[in-house]
Amino acid sequence: MSSSKVAKNTAFYLVASFLPYVISIGTLPLYTRYLNTEDYGVLTLAQSFGAFLPILMSLQLHSSIYRFFVEYEGDAVKKYLSSVFIFLIVILGLSGAVIYFSLPFILGAVFPNTSANHYELFEITVLISAVNVLSGAQTFLIRMREKAKEYMFLSMSLLLVSIAFTIIEVVVLERGAYGMMEATLLSSLLSLVVYYWYNKQYFILSFDYSYVKEPLLFSLPLIIHSLSNFIFMYSDRIILEKYVPITITLGAIGLYALADKVAFVMKTLVNQINEAYVPHFYKTYKKDPELAIQESYKTSEIVVALVAFSIVLVALFSEEIVRLAFTKEYYSVWPMIPLLCTSFLFRALYNFSTMGIVYQKKTWYITITTLCAAVVNIVVNFTLIPIIGIYGAIFATVAAFFTTFLVIRLFSKKVVFIPINNKLVWLSVLLCFSTIALVYFLHQSIDNEYLVTSIKVVILAVLSVVFLKFKIIDLQKIKLIFKKE
Repeated sequence: MSSSKVAKNTAFYLVASFLPYVISIGTLPLYTRYLNTEDYGVLTLAQSFGAFLPILMSLQLHSSIYRFFVEYEGDAVKKYLSSVFIFLIVILGLSGAVIYFSLPFILGAVFPNTSANHYELFEITVLISAVNVLSGAQTFLIRMREKAKEYMFLSMSLLLVSIAFTIIEVVVLERGAYGMMEATLLSSLLSLVVYYWYNKQYFILSFDYSYVKEPLLFSLPLIIHSLSNFIFMYSDRIILEKYVPITITLGAIGLYALADKVAFVMKTLVNQINEAYVPHFYKTYKKDPELAIQESYKTSEIVVALVAFSIVLVALFSEEIVRLAFTKEYYSVWPMIPLLCTSFLFRALYNFSTMGIVYQKKTWYITITTLCAAVVNIVVNFTLIPIIGIYGAIFATVAAFFTTFLVIRLFSKKVVFIPINNKLVWLSVLLCFSTIALVYFLHQSIDNEYLVTSIKVVILAVLSVVFLKFKIIDLQKIKLIFKKE
């Protein structure tokens, strides 16, 4: 795949990932008219439960497709994929049955305050989790085939159908939380069917355990990694609820969640660049390791510069964006957004460092890295939240992502070391945090909003010149990397 195709695939993946997020925000006012607070509460619990289930039910075997697809060709790749999917269906069926029939005991231990009347929602969640594992594995295959444009059109079509299912269930039939879950199940089943149909040429009626054994050994360490990520995601909310005064807990968590949703834009950018580039790296590394490393170094420079400049833009104008998009009660969220965005600069660097580790199947290093980050996240949360509240959770998130970057760099030296431009990295980090601090100071010191905005426009212009003059963003290098072969 040419470098230009990496760029195009990134654009297609961004559309496929970002548009559903935008639409979900846009349809929220409609659904709130038909879902009461109890509905949202139990849906949140069921969705949290559903985020946890695939980690254990699948043994993370489906994630091996990213690594092992390039190992086989012709009939061998069909035997590999068929064996993996048959094995997945068996373990999902067995584990799903055990969880399904043990739900009263599990929910009594995990969510003791949940009424037994709502257990049906959790039963549906078990089915959704199993279907989503199989559907997700099919999307992995589409990505490894580098069919980004086709994936975008398929996902967008399925999104429209999903919205229709939800409107019918929630708005027309007024089935509340159960309608929302049933619509999700129907959408998941349809996605599985459509994605399988698109990939059907890769499947035959064949099972050979020898094709499953090595992917299992590759994937099992990722269970701990995924569990750590799960803890990573929810520990801040739990600790916020514990230490923030009860009179403002829900509001604080709501502000934090809103800031996280806006920062999700940066996360999407970083993740989709990574997912578009990884297949290219694996295929290049298999043929020419030195070339793959050289390309990755150049690409990482571009990604760091672009992400840093994006964070600077967010830092400069997050206040104006929040004022335009949200009501007055949410204005205090604007300083949180750029701080959370800085996490994803470290995430981008982490992604480049993991490529060689995953290729060499040393996934234990990733697991250990995630565990270290989870520990840092929890410790910083417990330390800072009682002192500075919601900002303690934000700084804990930044510290945890920074930890993943540092630890994985150390491990990558033992496996496949992909060098990065350290001067550019630390200059970018300094620039991002300096801009955040400067903008906060401006808003605290000057009452005139128009004057503050004008100053920020001037700062942006100056920084743009500096980025180009000192080649922090090197246009010639960007053209060289993304030119067509």
